[in-house]
Amino acid sequence: MKQFKYIISALALLLMVATACEKEKDTISPIVDMETPAIGQKYYRGEIIKLNAHFSDEGGSGLKECALQIHSVLKGWDDAWIPDEEIVQLSGSSMTVKDHIVFNGEIPYDIMSGAYVISVRVSDRDGNLTQFSRNIEIE
Repeated sequence: MKQFKYIISALALLLMVATACEKEKDTISPIVDMETPAIGQKYYRGEIIKLNAHFSDEGGSGLKECALQIHSVLKGWDDAWIPDEEIVQLSGSSMTVKDHIVFNGEIPYDIMSGAYVISVRVSDRDGNLTQFSRNIEIE
């Protein structure tokens, strides 16, 4: 009977230690301070769009990625520019990205000019998201 009490006590102690060691889930979305592309910024065909931003995650899980997409707001005679989604890998609890060329380099010459929207989605390792968009102009 005494051995049974020791076994129960040892199991209870192990359970308490395991519970105490469990990591608290991160519920805080990443913070983004984006310099470029700036709201309303004008670009010309043949130019490049650069990402300049600082990312941080105060929740503790760490940064994962920044995904960017671009879409035309208007319809016209020329084809809109629809490059593949750009994924920038992030890491740590704080990271600065400087002069990162997005959307495969130069803006093509044979696309429709006008209003475009860049959608930004930043995630951390626990799946928390920060999402926003930036309106830009392409001529």
